[in-house]
Amino acid sequence: MWINYLRIVLVVRTVTTYHARGGAGRDSSLQDYPGARIERLVRSRMAAHPTIHGIRELATATGLHWNTIYSWFKKPDDPLVKVPSPEKALAVCRALSIPLRDFWDAYEGREPEPSSAEAEGAVAAGVLRALEEQDDEPPPRLPPGTDG
Repeated sequence: MWINYLRIVLVVRTVTTYHARGGAGRDSSLQDYPGARIERLVRSRMAAHPTIHGIRELATATGLHWNTIYSWFKKPDDPLVKVPSPEKALAVCRALSIPLRDFWDAYEGREPEPSSAEAEGAVAAGVLRALEEQDDEPPPRLPPGTDG
C-alpha cells in the first residue's frame, strides 16, 4: 500500500513539475534556439498539411530517417544536435510547401520576409485604407457636352 502511495506522489510531482516548467523540463529562456524554431515551423506546417501529420510520415515523404529530423530539434548543447544540410532542408521544405528562405530564417531567428503575394496584399490593403480615409464625396460632374 505504501508503495502505491509513493508511486502516486511521484507521478503527481513529475506531472506538476512538467507543466510548471512549460514542458519537458524546458527553461523558458532556452525555448528560442535554432532547433526549437525549426520544430515550431515544421510542426505548424504538418498540422496544416493534408497527408503529413507526424515526423515519421515526413521522413517517409522525404526519404530521410526520422532520427535525422529529430536531431535538428535538439538543444545546442546536446551532443547529438545536427545542423540541417541544404539538401535535406530542401527535401523537408518541398514536402511541406515551406519556402526555403523561411526555413533558414526560422533557423537563424530572423522574421520571415513576406512573400510577393503577401507584400502585394499589404500594398492593396494600404491603398484601400487610404481611399476609405478620403472624403466619400464623388468627384464633381461636368455638364453634358463639355470635355474634361
